[in-house]
Amino acid sequence: MPEGKASSKMTSGDVVCISEWDGSEIYYLNQEGEKIEERFRLTEMVSAPYQKNTKNETTSASEHYEFEIYSESLGIPIAVQEMAITLDGKKYRLTIARDISLQQYDDLTGTFNRKKYVQKIAEIKVSNEKNFGILIVDIDNLRRINRDFGRLWGDSMLKYTANVLQNAFSDPVYRTGEDEFLVFAQSITKEEFREQEQRLLEQTVEDEQFQVSIGATWHSGQVDIEEQILNTGDRLRVNKLNAHKKNPGSGNKFRGKLTEKLLKDIADDRFLVYLQPQIDLQTEKIGGAEALVRYRTKEGKIVPPIDFVGKYESEGIINYMDLHMLEKVCKLLHKWQSQGLNPGNVSVNFSRVTMMVSGIVKQVCEICNKYRIDPSLITIEVTESIGLLERQELRALLENLQREGFRISLDDFGSRYSDLAILSIGNFNEIKLDKSLVDQIESKSKARTIAAYVLQMCMGLETSHTVAEGIENISQKAILKRFGCKLGQGYLFDRPLPVAEFEQKYLLSAKEETHECRE
Repeated sequence: MPEGKASSKMTSGDVVCISEWDGSEIYYLNQEGEKIEERFRLTEMVSAPYQKNTKNETTSASEHYEFEIYSESLGIPIAVQEMAITLDGKKYRLTIARDISLQQYDDLTGTFNRKKYVQKIAEIKVSNEKNFGILIVDIDNLRRINRDFGRLWGDSMLKYTANVLQNAFSDPVYRTGEDEFLVFAQSITKEEFREQEQRLLEQTVEDEQFQVSIGATWHSGQVDIEEQILNTGDRLRVNKLNAHKKNPGSGNKFRGKLTEKLLKDIADDRFLVYLQPQIDLQTEKIGGAEALVRYRTKEGKIVPPIDFVGKYESEGIINYMDLHMLEKVCKLLHKWQSQGLNPGNVSVNFSRVTMMVSGIVKQVCEICNKYRIDPSLITIEVTESIGLLERQELRALLENLQREGFRISLDDFGSRYSDLAILSIGNFNEIKLDKSLVDQIESKSKARTIAAYVLQMCMGLETSHTVAEGIENISQKAILKRFGCKLGQGYLFDRPLPVAEFEQKYLLSAKEETHECRE
């Protein structure tokens, strides 16, 4: 039986049989056993001598055995329990059999179930697979279909979608959620995988019953399989958003309650810009700032990003907030320029999800043009998790942004996503040392060695300078300065400040000092 294709199986009940101890004659067979007796006759179980039991058998004083066999006649794996029973002084064999394929197949669609999916992930981790595609398919509006047209119609869509995927790929299909399927494509090349993805996308337009959203990524080299699955899920959600923009009437699923609330909060100006200065470690003057988001409730309470950014990112809608923050920064820069104030370069954080949005380069350029801001004044901060994107796609995206004049900063370098290979993909203008390294730079020689190495390496990259995040004391600052770090950011210098406070402390005061010097 090909892996992933379910054959006819035993019914869900256990088969119970009482036979001669040597299996030569059957005296009792329950109803479940009678249903399959003509094809099966249980001989694969009850006539097997005990010495053929597998290594998984367990034996006790009551002569109880457990093992698994594969039924050639049924084409399924079976778990068998056998024990000795005595009736009227004679020993008989009691056999109980269960179809264990039911534990790995989805009853409705015949695809592998989530349990088997989890096992497959474990197998991939051990095998160190290096070239494979991941494709996730989500049925559009399944809950609404179940509600409006009945579960039978929804079930038929699930079975139809599973059948399309099983015919499209020789690799197994897994049902991983209520309306979601996943394929690990290990038996085709990248070109074949992309061609198959395109055929499926075309089928969503032509086939009224195959109404799905698709996320697909191809991976080569050493990968973290769980992170790559998350990345493919991000791609799926971004594709849903892009589909909604092209066709706003395509269904409420594309714009759920969380999205509606986010857009309303943006319209109500609930998201605020806070600015944390970046200080030149040599001159001790301001060398730029990072724009950080805060949420203001109706009662005026200020909420930190840790309380809301994660849910926007997991839903694939954080691009709305990221682009809104960019617009607020551009508006501030326009205001400061008109007042003759110079904050230096301002960094804006972009999620990996935002970087995957179709036409993102055009969108950020349009925002800068709206406020007549030179893109060179904006640094787009991305984390090392963008290394999960396909290499060619990422390289082209970074080059396009830099061609327009934007600076690119690689944030959180040295964190758990650390991957030196990402530095070979693009010419980052800035590399930010993660706070976890800075925290240990005084007490742990390993952290000092890594920091020194990273900073020395960055000095060899002509287009890069370095920023150390999370500097909290003078000793950390002195070590980083000695290692050649250019900018420092952290509570030693200042916390993230509201715009008015930042202006007064770092821009207006600097302007007044310059004016006094001229006098």
